Amino acid sequence: MSVPPAEFVDATLAELAGIARRHRLAGLEERCLTAVRQARDGDHVVAVLGQFKAGKSSLLNWLLGEDVLPVQAIPTTAVVTRVRYDDRLTARVKRRGHEPAAAPLGELGEWITQAGNPDNRRDVEWVEVRSPALADLPGLTLVDTPGTQSSWEANTATSLGWLPNAGAALVAVSATQPLAEADLRLLDLLRPHTPSLTIVLTKIDLLTPPDAREVAAHVRQQLAARLPNPPPVLPFSTRPGHAESRERLREHLRELDRHRAEARDALARHRIGRIAGEVLGCLELAQAAASGHDRAVADLRGVLADERTRLTGVRVRAQAQLRPTIQRIGAQADKLLGRQLTGLVRHVGSRLETAMPAWHGTLAGETRAFRSWLELELTTSLAPLVEATAAALAPLLEEGLESIRQTGEAFVQRLRARIETALGVELRLPVPTPSAVGFTAPEIHLNTVFDSHLELLSWAVPMILFRPLVHRHFRRTVGWQVEKNLYRAGYVTAGQASAALARSLDAYLELLAEQVDTYQRLAGEPSDLPGLERELATVRQLSAGTLQAVAASPSL
Repeated sequence: MSVPPAEFVDATLAELAGIARRHRLAGLEERCLTAVRQARDGDHVVAVLGQFKAGKSSLLNWLLGEDVLPVQAIPTTAVVTRVRYDDRLTARVKRRGHEPAAAPLGELGEWITQAGNPDNRRDVEWVEVRSPALADLPGLTLVDTPGTQSSWEANTATSLGWLPNAGAALVAVSATQPLAEADLRLLDLLRPHTPSLTIVLTKIDLLTPPDAREVAAHVRQQLAARLPNPPPVLPFSTRPGHAESRERLREHLRELDRHRAEARDALARHRIGRIAGEVLGCLELAQAAASGHDRAVADLRGVLADERTRLTGVRVRAQAQLRPTIQRIGAQADKLLGRQLTGLVRHVGSRLETAMPAWHGTLAGETRAFRSWLELELTTSLAPLVEATAAALAPLLEEGLESIRQTGEAFVQRLRARIETALGVELRLPVPTPSAVGFTAPEIHLNTVFDSHLELLSWAVPMILFRPLVHRHFRRTVGWQVEKNLYRAGYVTAGQASAALARSLDAYLELLAEQVDTYQRLAGEPSDLPGLERELATVRQLSAGTLQAVAASPSL
């Protein structure tokens, strides 16, 4: 494949950006500008994406030759981490409003984990690790994105918001949960941005060799049934005995690096074709309105106004369709967390026995120590249980998202049919994709341990005599505090998941409303018909050439 000159790519994207700007298609204009920036960048950006705990950080640590990136039982915070070659192993951190600064490798967790930097309170834009271990991949920048479908909603939003920057993508899929609906949705979200996708089937060491081969074949079959150009599937494990799978992945990355110029060509063609196709639908509607008879144009405007109004009814029906799923989410969260109560009470009680001997002080001092210890213990103990519950709720969340997607598809199909009836022409009207959902981790709430007046008089309590009674009271309190916070975590988790589905529905209906608003504006504004026809001819030429090239080219 010949590599188009940078001037050609810039000129083509600039032309599309200008057309999008003239017709106030801001989202498409921004995508053109992003494509221009990437076409000029010498590095080939490879995004490493996947659900929480799919093994992304373990994969990158293997490439780095040592455990540089933290691998935890709870998610990292909403920070993107870049990994690239240099002759020395170093790390840098970029905070908003600050210049990049060197960071000790052993302290990266303080910047990119939820424990060290909760909710990204330190306002980190990115972290970059450079390593000589990547000497055979000098032209690649690998980007570790926060896991999607984790209980920290900002992580999912950060990963999905970063997708337009991906030049290629490695999608980590756990072999123990192969190609869930969330993985397929992620692939659908990636496809408009890059033609270069690779599935890395992680954790194959947890399966027997025959089962691993069966799972890989199953994944390939699913991809072939869903995608016109299914991406390659590469089994992978960092465990001993899987050196051959690791070498295949490494060689795949070397191929990406060796052919990065061709990959940038394919990426530019891909994005030009996608953007041109979307611009085309808008211009065709504007042309049909500008060239149509008064009666047809009036009918079109009536259709658009009617469909805009109908979105209120669409919302009500979609909410009704989501209600059974939301009820099942609540029941499932209670059931899953309720199973953990006895074990969690026993675990926290055992930990309390280890901690109490170190407490020596007044009644108020030991009570504060107990409350601080219990809050930290419950936060630490509940986090993996909430994450496990979130993972178990993922199929129900995907079911809700699929219901939302079907609602949007039915609306757009009806709109397309009514516009065709009014104008007598068939238009390209894209169906937007609903955003992914997530939910925030619940906070710990503790009851008072003693009445406040007793704590105020704690100086008068001879702890040398009463300490055994006080500690016995701590033991008795633990069970209730654990039970209350466990069930509260279930309630909050289910509520957050349900609220996230509702937010996803609202955001999706807002996208549909913006789409109809754009069509109303294009149909209602006076248009320069000759100018529109020239723009249409230009965009059709670009669209035909680039889409044909994309269809003919395999994933790199």
